Amino acid sequence: MGVVRQALIRLSLRFTSLLISAIASILLARRLDVHEYAIYQTLTKRVYLYTSLPSLIAGHWAYRYAAQKVKGALKMHFLITLVTSIIGFTVALGLAQYLGVVDLPTLLLLSLGVAVWMLYNNYQMSVNAVCPVYTEAISLLYKFIYSCMIISIAYTIGLRLLGAAFSCTLAASIVFLFLIYITMSYLREPLCKRCLGEWIRGSWIPFIGWLSSMLAGLDVLIVRALAGEYVIAAFFASTAIMRMLVEVVSAGAGHLQAYVLRTSDVKTTLNTIRALAVIAAFTLGYSAARPEQIIALMNPAYISAAPALRIYALVMLLFVITAPIAHFLSGLDKSMADKPGKILKQLALASLASAILYIVLIPFTLIVFGDILKSAIILWIISLLATRIFNLIIHLRIAGKGLRFTILKSVIVPSLFYLVLSYVISSFLAPQGYHERFIDDAMLILRGVIVGAPIYILVLLLLDSWVRQTMRVIMRKYLKIR
Repeated sequence: MGVVRQALIRLSLRFTSLLISAIASILLARRLDVHEYAIYQTLTKRVYLYTSLPSLIAGHWAYRYAAQKVKGALKMHFLITLVTSIIGFTVALGLAQYLGVVDLPTLLLLSLGVAVWMLYNNYQMSVNAVCPVYTEAISLLYKFIYSCMIISIAYTIGLRLLGAAFSCTLAASIVFLFLIYITMSYLREPLCKRCLGEWIRGSWIPFIGWLSSMLAGLDVLIVRALAGEYVIAAFFASTAIMRMLVEVVSAGAGHLQAYVLRTSDVKTTLNTIRALAVIAAFTLGYSAARPEQIIALMNPAYISAAPALRIYALVMLLFVITAPIAHFLSGLDKSMADKPGKILKQLALASLASAILYIVLIPFTLIVFGDILKSAIILWIISLLATRIFNLIIHLRIAGKGLRFTILKSVIVPSLFYLVLSYVISSFLAPQGYHERFIDDAMLILRGVIVGAPIYILVLLLLDSWVRQTMRVIMRKYLKIR
């Protein structure tokens, strides 16, 4: 299966997941109060970062080893993942108590849910190298089960935080078992005994990646201390839809590192990234033009965060570009764990530098400019934007002079143009205002998309020769239109 087709299938599956999970996210944001929502988001989004070091080290190399068909690599990662989940349960238990969870069933289920979700999420890191489409289908299954449970338990019955914890635990348990089933042939392979030693010797590279994520994950604790729980809840609620949309697009690029490791195909990879940017830019441009509609889907109580969403659209576009470029550059380095190559070392150090910058910028902007701007969310997102720009610049330097120009010309400049185009079209054509009722607000957005998307595509066909050429290839190869 070609990389472009795999990207489109994964994107389609993730889009379906998005539609399902959006329901659960919206219901959670509306059902949980600010304190409960902040607790749930902090535990489910950050404990993974705080505790996943052993599995991230193993998963980093297991992915590359599996892509290069080293037997027993997945089995070794699976065993390490089991140990990591126990660590995650312990940390989640302590953090939940620190955040104020006193009800014992809720405390235990939240911790167990985090641990089981870590089992699933950590193991699929390496499985993505050999079963990229299956892992995306299982992700869809997780979102479906989770959403059904949220609707029936947390929202309808009214168990709130306890219901959310039970939903996460049950859904993650089921899909983890499915993940074991599709990789059973790999788990029957002899254990790669040399892998553990090599991964330990090369552990400093994924360790730096984990340290970077862990440092960046301290953002919620810093913001909570300096600005309060409302800012955390408002940030996650107001950016949730946009983050889910970007997650859909990024899923299409999840297999790029394995593809480049096997083929070293630069042109196809950059074309895939650009195609994903075309899709992402429209949704992000619309969100920037009508942020109040996007936030109202989640909870109108956070509508004051709308101006920040305009900046966040650019942050997310830079993520859509930079993350696949990092996968692409990693794939160009064919080295193994016992002797990591230059590109892998540079990418690890770049992630650490970006995390340090981010975690320094947050308190700096909140303390220095807090009285001037009067919006902690905007300052938080400005810190994110500065970090994304810095990260992109570093990646371009790592790429080298020749490849740097190619990436700028074929990916970055067009992507920025797509975002501006979508923003302009949506500003003029999308209906204004928002509705507090979910269905009314969703229909308002749908009207804007139905009007804006065809104009967006038409203008791209008129102005962008690459889009025209890509459409001709799709029509000839897949639709059989000559």
